[in-house]
This record gives sequence, C-alpha cells and structure tokens, in this order.
Amino acid sequence: MILNKTFWKRIFISKPIISVCILLILIIAYKSKPEPELIKETWIGKSISEWPDFALTNEISFNDITYRHLANSF
Repeated sequence: MILNKTFWKRIFISKPIISVCILLILIIAYKSKPEPELIKETWIGKSISEWPDFALTNEISFNDITYRHLANSF
C-alpha cells in the first residue's frame, strides 16, 4: 500500500520542505473556494412578534404502527 506509515514518516519527517509545501497548497486550495452567498430571509429584520410560526413534521415508524405528520414547534 502506498499510503502506509513509512510513507508518511518519510514525507513529513525527512522532507520538511515538501511537508510545508503540501500544507501550503492545501491551505491555499481550501481558502480559494468561493463562499456561497447567504440569502437573508425577509422576516429577520422584523420584530419577533412578526416572525412566522413554523413546525417540524416527523414520520415515526414502529414495528406495528406508523405515525405521520407529527409536529413539533418552537
């Protein structure tokens, strides 16, 4: 197997310059990803009393029965 412990020891211990280069490439690649644009909901700017009510609906199954459209709100 190419990626065994000996391989990693050889790369990260005996070749510190290569290790630093690999880490820099990974950091640059991670940082260069464009961040997704966040879309703000229109109700966020309103007062709390004007916020919409919402519920999370669930479907729960047991061996002998299934409950559908149970909701929890908060």
